[in-house]
Parts: sequence; structure tokens; C-alpha cells
Amino acid sequence: MNSDRLVLTALVSRWQRTDAAFHVQHWVQQDPKAAAAWVEQFPDGPLRDAAVEKLLKLWADQDLIGAGSWLGGLVSGPSRDAAIGAYVGKIAPTLPELAAQWTESIVDDALRFQTMEALGEAWMDQDGDAAAVWIAQTSLPATTKSRLLGSASP
Repeated sequence: MNSDRLVLTALVSRWQRTDAAFHVQHWVQQDPKAAAAWVEQFPDGPLRDAAVEKLLKLWADQDLIGAGSWLGGLVSGPSRDAAIGAYVGKIAPTLPELAAQWTESIVDDALRFQTMEALGEAWMDQDGDAAAVWIAQTSLPATTKSRLLGSASP
């Protein structure tokens, strides 16, 4: 009986994430601020994390500044960290310096390092000199810095 309850809980949880993502997707296209207000009411947990991340990705496609402004007001936590990662992914190709600033505000060390590393790799391909300066001053582990900076060599 206990395993049946776990399966049911997992299915409901998956349905809720899918349903929330569907609603967020359509609502963001119409009124991103209202969609954001709705998502902010979700309790902490995987559903909120997924909805916030989806919201940010979609909102940033329409309005980078508005999405970033909203993101700046989120309370620190896993949802904000996931949203920052999504935002960094959206702005990195055109605004890597701004993306770099955002990575520093990710609280979760593993996610921050993962996001920094991905940004560093992409930025090295765009502007190796600027990326190298940033990578050298980050809190990334020395081995990761060496690997990223080594990728600038011909």
C-alpha cells in the first residue's frame, strides 16, 4: 500500500507540474506580470521551481528587462536559483557580462558553478579575452578555471 501511495503521489506531482507549466506558458504570452503573481503564490517545492523557471524563460523571450526586474525581486531560494539559471541561459548569447553578474547571485554552490561553467564555455567562443578575465576572478574551482582558460588556446 505504501508503494502505491508513492506512485500516486509521483503521478499527481508530475501532472501538477505539467498543468502549471501549461497555464504559465499561455498566461505569460498574455500578461506576464499576472502569471508571475500567480506563480509566486505556489508553495516552495518542485512545482514552484518548475513554474518559476518556465515563467522566466518565456518572459525573457518577450521582455528581458521586465523578466530580469521581476527576478531581482524574488526571495532567495531554490526557485530563484533555478530562475536565474534559466535567465542566464537566455541572456548569455547577447549580454554575457550581465549573465556573469547574475551567476554570482545563485546561492546553491553546485548550480552556481554549473551555470558559471556553461557561461564560461559559451563566452570563450564569443569573446575569449573578456571571458578569460571573468573566469579568472570567479569562485570556480581552480581545475575548472584551468580547463576553461585552456580552451582558449589554439
